[in-house]
Amino acid sequence: MVAIANCESSLRQFELDGTTPLKGRMSSDKGVYQLNWVHWDRAEYLEIDIDTLLGNIAFARLLYDESGTQPWYMSKHCWSV
Repeated sequence: MVAIANCESSLRQFELDGTTPLKGRMSSDKGVYQLNWVHWDRAEYLEIDIDTLLGNIAFARLLYDESGTQPWYMSKHCWSV
Protein backbone atom coordinates (compact mmCIF):
# COMPACT_ATOMS: atom_id res chain seq x y z
CA MET A 1 0.00 0.00 0.00
CA VAL A 2 2.87 2.38 0.71
CA ALA A 3 4.33 1.70 -2.74
CA ILE A 4 0.96 2.50 -4.31
CA ALA A 5 0.62 5.76 -2.35
CA ASN A 6 4.17 6.71 -3.27
CA CYS A 7 3.43 6.21 -6.97
CA GLU A 8 0.03 7.88 -6.83
CA SER A 9 0.95 11.00 -4.86
CA SER A 10 4.57 10.87 -3.67
CA LEU A 11 2.97 10.22 -0.25
CA ARG A 12 1.22 13.61 -0.23
CA GLN A 13 -2.37 14.14 0.89
CA PHE A 14 -2.42 17.89 0.28
CA GLU A 15 -1.42 20.42 -2.34
CA LEU A 16 1.51 22.69 -1.49
CA ASP A 17 -0.81 25.03 0.44
CA GLY A 18 -1.14 22.25 3.04
CA THR A 19 -4.95 22.33 3.20
CA THR A 20 -6.38 21.50 -0.23
CA PRO A 21 -6.54 17.76 -0.97
CA LEU A 22 -4.09 16.78 -3.70
CA LYS A 23 -5.83 16.38 -7.06
CA GLY A 24 -4.61 14.32 -9.96
CA ARG A 25 -2.95 16.15 -12.85
CA MET A 26 -5.26 14.67 -15.48
CA SER A 27 -8.20 13.74 -13.27
CA SER A 28 -10.14 14.70 -10.18
CA ASP A 29 -8.64 11.89 -8.10
CA LYS A 30 -8.01 12.94 -4.50
CA GLY A 31 -5.41 12.55 -1.82
CA VAL A 32 -2.54 10.27 -0.97
CA TYR A 33 -4.21 7.29 -2.67
CA GLN A 34 -5.67 9.40 -5.50
CA LEU A 35 -9.16 8.04 -4.94
CA ASN A 36 -11.29 8.33 -8.05
CA TRP A 37 -14.58 10.21 -8.10
CA VAL A 38 -16.50 6.96 -8.63
CA HIS A 39 -15.81 6.16 -4.96
CA TRP A 40 -16.68 9.53 -3.42
CA ASP A 41 -20.40 8.93 -2.86
CA ARG A 42 -19.73 5.62 -1.16
CA ALA A 43 -17.09 7.15 1.07
CA GLU A 44 -19.52 9.90 2.02
CA TYR A 45 -22.28 7.34 2.70
CA LEU A 46 -19.88 5.47 5.00
CA GLU A 47 -18.99 8.79 6.64
CA ILE A 48 -15.34 8.51 5.61
CA ASP A 49 -13.86 11.90 4.76
CA ILE A 50 -11.37 11.17 1.99
CA ASP A 51 -10.26 14.80 2.07
CA THR A 52 -8.40 14.00 5.31
CA LEU A 53 -5.27 11.86 5.45
CA LEU A 54 -6.79 9.32 7.83
CA GLY A 55 -10.00 9.12 5.82
CA ASN A 56 -8.15 8.69 2.54
CA ILE A 57 -6.07 5.88 4.02
CA ALA A 58 -9.11 4.23 5.62
CA PHE A 59 -11.09 4.21 2.39
CA ALA A 60 -8.09 2.99 0.40
CA ARG A 61 -7.74 0.12 2.89
CA LEU A 62 -11.42 -0.73 2.44
CA LEU A 63 -10.95 -0.80 -1.35
CA TYR A 64 -7.82 -2.92 -0.98
CA ASP A 65 -9.60 -5.40 1.31
CA GLU A 66 -12.39 -5.74 -1.25
CA SER A 67 -10.48 -5.63 -4.55
CA GLY A 68 -6.76 -5.89 -3.86
CA THR A 69 -4.67 -3.57 -6.00
CA GLN A 70 -7.21 -3.43 -8.87
CA PRO A 71 -8.41 0.13 -8.07
CA TRP A 72 -4.85 1.33 -8.76
CA TYR A 73 -4.18 -0.75 -11.89
CA MET A 74 -3.39 2.37 -13.94
CA SER A 75 -0.26 3.01 -11.87
CA LYS A 76 0.82 -0.64 -11.68
CA HIS A 77 3.82 0.07 -13.90
CA CYS A 78 5.18 2.20 -11.06
CA TRP A 79 4.42 0.20 -7.90
CA SER A 80 4.68 -3.41 -9.10
CA VAL A 81 8.40 -3.22 -9.80
